[in-house]
Amino acid sequence: MDSSAKLHIRDFLFRETVSCPLKLSFIQQEEFNENRDDLFRRKTKRMLREAVAQLYGDVSYTSNRTAEAVEETNRWMQHYRVVICGAALKLGEIHTRIPILVKDGIYLNIVQVHGKLAKNDPEDIFSAPPGKSPNRYLLMAAYRRYVLQKKYPEARTTCSFMFPRKSFRADFEYLYQQTVGKHDIDEESLHQLKELFAVVDGTDHVREMSKSIAGNISHRSFTGRSVAEALDQMVNIHETGGTEYVTDVHQGCKDCSYRKTAPGGEKGCWDIHFPDSDIKYSGKHQFDLIGHHVENENLHQQRYHEQIDDSKYLNSSAKVMDHTRDKIAIYHRKAMQILEAKDEPLPLIFGKKMLRKLDSVAYPVHFLDFEAASHPVPLQIGARPYDTVLFQFSCHTLQSSGRLLHSQWLDQHPISDVLTELTASLADIPGIERGTIVQYSPFERQSLYRLYREMREKRQECAKEVDTLEKILHVKGGDSGKRFLDLSKLIRDGYYNKFMTKGLGLKEVLMSVIKTESLMGLISDTAFTVSDSQIELTQKTNDGHLIDPYEQLSDDRSRIRDGVTAMHAYLCMKSVTLSEEQAARVPVLMKRYCTMDTLALYYIFRHLLTLIETDQGSGDVLIRQ
Repeated sequence: MDSSAKLHIRDFLFRETVSCPLKLSFIQQEEFNENRDDLFRRKTKRMLREAVAQLYGDVSYTSNRTAEAVEETNRWMQHYRVVICGAALKLGEIHTRIPILVKDGIYLNIVQVHGKLAKNDPEDIFSAPPGKSPNRYLLMAAYRRYVLQKKYPEARTTCSFMFPRKSFRADFEYLYQQTVGKHDIDEESLHQLKELFAVVDGTDHVREMSKSIAGNISHRSFTGRSVAEALDQMVNIHETGGTEYVTDVHQGCKDCSYRKTAPGGEKGCWDIHFPDSDIKYSGKHQFDLIGHHVENENLHQQRYHEQIDDSKYLNSSAKVMDHTRDKIAIYHRKAMQILEAKDEPLPLIFGKKMLRKLDSVAYPVHFLDFEAASHPVPLQIGARPYDTVLFQFSCHTLQSSGRLLHSQWLDQHPISDVLTELTASLADIPGIERGTIVQYSPFERQSLYRLYREMREKRQECAKEVDTLEKILHVKGGDSGKRFLDLSKLIRDGYYNKFMTKGLGLKEVLMSVIKTESLMGLISDTAFTVSDSQIELTQKTNDGHLIDPYEQLSDDRSRIRDGVTAMHAYLCMKSVTLSEEQAARVPVLMKRYCTMDTLALYYIFRHLLTLIETDQGSGDVLIRQ
């Protein structure tokens, strides 16, 4: 880090440096917001506060560019009364963006909008034993309040926090579409927003946080310090590197994106600040162990997999496999990770006999995946905050002949009858009333039953939809439970390969299966059509590493490769706030992502079938390298 360069402190840098001083140098090396894959999430957050700001009167909205926003804020603050959304303040090299700033003479009110549900009395959010999330809210308000008071020392500053009420129900359809992304919300919709959000005065709590930063959101070197002292300390960290404050790893390292080597090859925090010449696999950190929890006193001694003490009962792969008995537990997988780091021999594949239930699945086999959205502002009449709306599905159908068919649906219109359109599209899936539905969690089954219950409440106008769902769910046949196979449970309890080192999510398992089949020479067809695109399962980087199929489907600017990003992209579509280019591109990317999920389900299913067909035994499956 070039300590001669000026230190520019902003909200994100302040919060993250308080959590760990060593983050400061990494954050300074980033182009702000350019390397963060949360474009749509940030957009939906901004649109929500822009809508809520209208509860305070006529709103002035600042520009996206910080320099312009600072000039606008300075100019508007000369008015006696003003409501500024995205107020930008600059105090030397210290910057802040205030979500909503309300000025009424000498009174300035910082308003922050948060997603945490106010379940009972909203005051309980801050008066109850302090949790991590509320303290994070208070910390950011304390930082903003400090800058605001320094900028306007004669003003009297208060802090308000807005939270959605759990008890709220929308009185009419499309409340989300009529409020979020709109700068001219009608009176009826504004009244609904007022009913939806509870306003909590947190001024006293913010004052306390300003004087003493809470320990559950800060590194110990910042705990108990005032905001002013924390800012002074950041200047020192910038000049010295901060290593005198952080002498070893700590619990905050667990979820830190800077501790490991970056995709571009730049060294991570541990390799820079805590190098250990005796460690062979410096990339295998203790926090990467599946289901692993590290006690504070063991952080230093067990930073890496190979430093962790062997269990006398699980100190070889043979003992681990023998110990599994009926199923593979999380601690068995953890033991295998530790053994791998110690260069102990591992099986290529180990499977429990429960995998053999795949032999009896009924065809056609439907690999089904739903995408769902939730938001504080409901999208449907009668809905509560965060009630889910199914907005997309993909289904690959495997017929007994081996033919694979694909069906999909995406709600792309701002105003639509989502439930009716979804049900009609489900009915078009070839053979959906017969065979087995394969899912990768209980979500798809739960969603279909929830959809069925909602349709039954409107049976008179939805008789056709009710009939369709009853046939899909086999409600009248009495075998509805047998229709669904949760592949995630089968994988979790019954399947292991030596490349399963990054969790049990669908994407991680798919990559481990591709690597395993490549090693075994089992991959025959490597090219697949995913919506409008082609992927190559064995495509590699220049240095020989397999490229994640999801990465092959990504767009340079608008990446959609997980459900959360897809949800926020959908919410942006429903609010009609995407640019013309994004409006054309985003649905394509969403279809690719969801299609890839069900293709992954099919590929993993096929792998397991091949495995049990290759091994003709009746018990566990074991394949060594």
